[in-house]
Amino acid sequence: MFCIKCGNEIPGDYVFCPKCGTPTINNKNRNHSETNHAVEEQPGIRQRPNKKEYISIMNNKSIKKILILVIGLIIIGVFFSLIKENPKTKKILNYVNGSSKKEFANIESKMIESFNSFWGDNSKTDQDVYDEISQKTIVYAKQLNTIANDMLREIDDEELRNVHKILIDYSDAFVQICTKMLYGIDNNDLSVIDEIKELKKKTSRLADEYWSELTALGKKNGVSIKKVD
Repeated sequence: MFCIKCGNEIPGDYVFCPKCGTPTINNKNRNHSETNHAVEEQPGIRQRPNKKEYISIMNNKSIKKILILVIGLIIIGVFFSLIKENPKTKKILNYVNGSSKKEFANIESKMIESFNSFWGDNSKTDQDVYDEISQKTIVYAKQLNTIANDMLREIDDEELRNVHKILIDYSDAFVQICTKMLYGIDNNDLSVIDEIKELKKKTSRLADEYWSELTALGKKNGVSIKKVD
């Protein structure tokens, strides 16, 4: 190796010319290497990832997102599985969807229709017609009351029993209404009308209370219950 300034021959490992002191190629290479090394190790300086590193980083992020999604779905699945396996949940579902509840709703619909025929049509003046309608209405009311009491005997959950007892009070009130209807017709006593009106208000209040308590109990146990009008 020769000096680029004076042309003096320099041994291969020298970093300066022994004759004129000019830095050799070895000196420049060493300085360049030390500079790069300092940059790589300097705290706070982050080198930009190359294409392969960038793809690897993105893949890792995607995998994390997928894992989070999968774990979330598993947690949701386990949650709903536990709800379905909850004994109280099954009891509420059986109560709401059972044949007895459907029979109750069917008789209730007929009873209210019959009651409205008596109470809502002022054009009827024939006492025999009133008597026939009221007799039919009280039959439905008693059937309703019997079904409600039979259902209570099948319920072994205390909270659900307490809610169902409201339904029994509701059917009892309708039996009282029909009894007063018959009494008023048989004795031509119009004073019972005010009592019937108060009892009718009571049935409306009990119906609202029943559905409110039932839907709240259902919500508490993960069961969505819609009020049947």
